[in-house]
Amino acid sequence: MSANQIDGGPPASLMQQSYANNFSSEACVKELKKQDLFDLGIVLTLAATGGLEMINEEFLAKIPNIQTTCCLIHAIKSLSAKSEKPDKQVLTLIKVFNRISDNGRDFICSCMQQRFSKNEMKKF
Repeated sequence: MSANQIDGGPPASLMQQSYANNFSSEACVKELKKQDLFDLGIVLTLAATGGLEMINEEFLAKIPNIQTTCCLIHAIKSLSAKSEKPDKQVLTLIKVFNRISDNGRDFICSCMQQRFSKNEMKKF
């Protein structure tokens, strides 16, 4: 048995590598789950609003607080509260979101908060 082996098992360096691989694998799975939750929030929002006609990249670019707000629902509510005359599309989305129960809105908000992990935030 070499000095790197523990109790007749694989060399310590292989054990460390295996642990590192499992850790990174677990981190990847966790990240994928977060992305799945975010995507579910998007799908639920699109389903509630009737599709991409209401929410598209052009519309999202008009929302100044979209990057600093937890989710689209709260970004739109915040935007409408600050606007003297909210956009017709914003008013329509508020009506749609108001039809969803508080629990439903909270669930969508929680899903959409999963998008950016600490590692992804470091990239910005």
